[in-house]
Amino acid sequence: MSAFNGTDCAVSFAIAPESAAVGGLVWVSLGMMKTKSLKSTWDTADTTADKTANAGKTAIATRIATSFSGDGVSYDDAVYNQRALKSQFFNPGVSTQNQPKVWFKLTFASNEEFVGPYLMTSFSDDQPDADVGTWSVEAQINGRVTYKPS
Repeated sequence: MSAFNGTDCAVSFAIAPESAAVGGLVWVSLGMMKTKSLKSTWDTADTTADKTANAGKTAIATRIATSFSGDGVSYDDAVYNQRALKSQFFNPGVSTQNQPKVWFKLTFASNEEFVGPYLMTSFSDDQPDADVGTWSVEAQINGRVTYKPS
């Protein structure tokens, strides 16, 4: 595998509750993005006890937490679907229990793929005087991410 540029990572989303079947989701591309970030961490539980060998500390993984963040240049072309995502954040409908829920799919140039249901937690729209308008979104997992190596 060779190195690849971040522009080769495609982000898609589907507006649906976390209970939706992945195969039934209707994916749309989220366009004109600059940064895409996926971060996952495991919570752990300490399993160290008075008879733990070699005075070492031990633990087990309990729950995985994943977050997604991304930003881009603001465009109002429908093909980039930025307004659809923004609308789901500010005006979530009954199909998602009036919650800002969305599924994100990140597809890398290596054909690796991350898919999962998220709860969008923040959205910003920045319109500076001497530069282009930008937007950003942050979301936390609302279920479990599936990783497909390729």
